[in-house]
Amino acid sequence: MLKQRVITGLILAALFLGVIFGLYTAQVRWVFALVVVLGAYEWARLAGFSRRPIRIAYSVLMFICMYFSYSVFVPAYGLQPIFIIASMFWLFALIWIVTYQTQVRVIRLNAVFKLLMGLFVLIPAWFALVFLHSQSLNNEARGVLLFIILLAVALADVGAYFAGRAFGKHKLASKVSPGKTWEGLLGGVLTSIIVLLIAAYSLQLNSRLLILFVISGAVATLISIPGDLLESLLKREAGVKDSGTLLPGHGGILDRIDSITAAAPVFACLYCLWAPLI
Repeated sequence: MLKQRVITGLILAALFLGVIFGLYTAQVRWVFALVVVLGAYEWARLAGFSRRPIRIAYSVLMFICMYFSYSVFVPAYGLQPIFIIASMFWLFALIWIVTYQTQVRVIRLNAVFKLLMGLFVLIPAWFALVFLHSQSLNNEARGVLLFIILLAVALADVGAYFAGRAFGKHKLASKVSPGKTWEGLLGGVLTSIIVLLIAAYSLQLNSRLLILFVISGAVATLISIPGDLLESLLKREAGVKDSGTLLPGHGGILDRIDSITAAAPVFACLYCLWAPLI
């Protein structure tokens, strides 16, 4: 299993780097669209729909909504409303996770509402990833900003794992994801900040831009945790261990992008607020 996981991870890393740095944003848009459509197929299963025709239909619906948003909504209103709506959605998701954990007043969501929720998770993430791929902080090559944010979130997960193993005593959300601890969360955020600081110095960002960049990245990393917990909650309610079986040793697409579906739109939202001021 470990060998399979390592091989799959290396292949995914190579493909990821090739897409990020080898393709133009117009091409990246379609690659990420494919990832989202595959993720939608898995999301339908987590929502409670196990029949393949329904899951395929939901994937098609996801693509139609993406195309409509890209061709009609964005030209009229821009991307920022999408990122703002996504950020507000993650506030709702956090409330659902907290109520599920504390059982003070559990919010019960039916399967259709969970399908609707998938639109708010996956479509803004697609727009955010494509948008960040096209942006540049200090005239660096295309894809660098997106790579840094994804790397910060990924290494935050690694930092959280080791910090949790070494120091974890206080459970973060035992009813949702028993392995996560507050100590692990702190370790993950600190790891993310270190990555962001190294990246900022490497890009020779001025002090003002460095502060805005690091704070936005740290906030996005914090928000990535509800992204992870939301998928864990859906898997728990669906009674499954992984979102799918597409990636040997790693589970499904959603198992690999759950954190970034929350982090990317939030970072993009913050970036849109301060980038014009630089």
